[in-house]
Amino acid sequence: MLTVLIALPTLKIGFFADDYTLLAEIEHAVPSYAHQSPIDLYRFASGRTEVDQLIKDGPLPWFTDPGFKMHFCRPLTSLLFAIDHSLWGHFAAGYHVTSILLYVALVLCVGVLLRVALGVQHLGPHAATATLAALLFAIDALHSEPAGWIASRHVMVAAIPATLGLTAHVRFVRDRWRPGAWLAALGVIVALLGSETGLGAVACWLAFDAFALMPPNRSSARSRLLASTPVLAIAAAYLGLYSLLDFGAGGNLYVGPTSDPIGFLRAAAERVPTLVGSSVLGAITNVSPATGAAIGIAAVLALFVLYRLVRPAIADNERATLRWLLPGALLSLTISSAGPASPRLLLFPSIATAFFLAVLLYRAGQQLATSGSRQVLRVGLLSIVLLHLVFAPIAFVSGVGQLIHTARQEIEIFHTAGLEDSVVSHVIVLAAPDMQTAFYPAAIDQALAPRAVNAWHILSMAQSGHRLTRTGASSFRLDTIGGPAASNPVEETFRSSRTPLSAGEQIELSGATVTVVSVDGSVPRSLDVRVAVPLDDPGLALLVSRNNRLVRLVPPPINSSVEFPSSGGRPTG
Repeated sequence: MLTVLIALPTLKIGFFADDYTLLAEIEHAVPSYAHQSPIDLYRFASGRTEVDQLIKDGPLPWFTDPGFKMHFCRPLTSLLFAIDHSLWGHFAAGYHVTSILLYVALVLCVGVLLRVALGVQHLGPHAATATLAALLFAIDALHSEPAGWIASRHVMVAAIPATLGLTAHVRFVRDRWRPGAWLAALGVIVALLGSETGLGAVACWLAFDAFALMPPNRSSARSRLLASTPVLAIAAAYLGLYSLLDFGAGGNLYVGPTSDPIGFLRAAAERVPTLVGSSVLGAITNVSPATGAAIGIAAVLALFVLYRLVRPAIADNERATLRWLLPGALLSLTISSAGPASPRLLLFPSIATAFFLAVLLYRAGQQLATSGSRQVLRVGLLSIVLLHLVFAPIAFVSGVGQLIHTARQEIEIFHTAGLEDSVVSHVIVLAAPDMQTAFYPAAIDQALAPRAVNAWHILSMAQSGHRLTRTGASSFRLDTIGGPAASNPVEETFRSSRTPLSAGEQIELSGATVTVVSVDGSVPRSLDVRVAVPLDDPGLALLVSRNNRLVRLVPPPINSSVEFPSSGGRPTG
């Protein structure tokens, strides 16, 4: 009931961000999505020909890496979206009902897993620990994104069978429950059909076989390896097919462990501690990678000190569960670190965090009566209570509120741009520093007003000011102004800093040509743009970001300039 109550506000979120792309794909709203299958909706861009077309027509920016790829194997999640679409169409609340049901099911599955892991059969201290852990998992503030963002629910679709499969494996190995042998394998397979995050089940399975306490006749290295053979075979087959069918991400801030192993290890060294710290604190830390890693390490050390103080009161079966569940979560996070830090990456690993915190909470109360380090215990206990029992549900609801605000803001940006029922067929976003104003209005246009705009081109996402100088009837120069050029991290969504642009590069777009005039390091400083029609043509819309809105820019006379500041304020010139 508590899970339903805390997730209920997600009904107000509506569609936003990639949700609109999924709608456009399943409705084949634009020619570039005509090939999309209802079980392959997470194919945002794949293959050089497809990427080139999405750059030419948009909405991929002209500076997108030619090797860009965003194609994920999520057939089960795609099919679920297709079923929702057949039932609800554009009624977003219906999709959110499905997400709420998924979240409730996941919380129940987590409770079952932890009770099985602890060997709980009756009410008692161990049942209390498992129940407290399920409660902490349910109200985890970081779960507001996967619970509330429709396109992001693939992590829940994967986590439910992953949790059930892991539960079956624990019962098979420990209790010799024979159905668990094939149910565990089935759970992992279904999880991987939901999302690549199902690899978290593989990580925990391997961690259980490697570190869990086993009966003497099954504790040898050979027995442990044999127990892991099914999941290793499943993982090998999955990764082989994943590579063969060209799934994955590339040419951007994603760093593949096979395509760039050195880069992956470097990214993991920063991202894993950051993700661990975020899980412990219950919030994504919006700081530099080095600072985030430092916070993560400090949080782990603090928990370790608390664990050492509480350890005498921790039951044997709780310690036995921690010795495989924590390494499994860490391995799962390492696998996930190919992408940028995000709350949805923490959904499955947070099972271990919730259980660890529950053990500390429950046993610290007992230890306070006998420990000499009472002050440290009180501070640690109070910190966990405040962060994960008091502030967590508030932050969960606040996170949902932020999603509601973002969804409404995106649709307002689209409507205030004035592109509906207009003669505009070509949009050029001159400067917009974020995805909400530069990119997602194009996705909304594709979903809600298909075929109205034939080309959507983003010129700059730089956070600096800009100057547009009209050099001819159908040409202009766009310069960044106001200090040294600096790369906007958002741009790495489309092009990695590992592949910088250079002066002289020319990109042919539908109805326009962009030439890089100069760069500052790897950041374009000046662009020459030639359009197929005069800049005053009613079918062409020049847009700039102003106060989190997209507004039309009136082209200046030839040889004149207009400036618009980095804050998105009113253009001058």
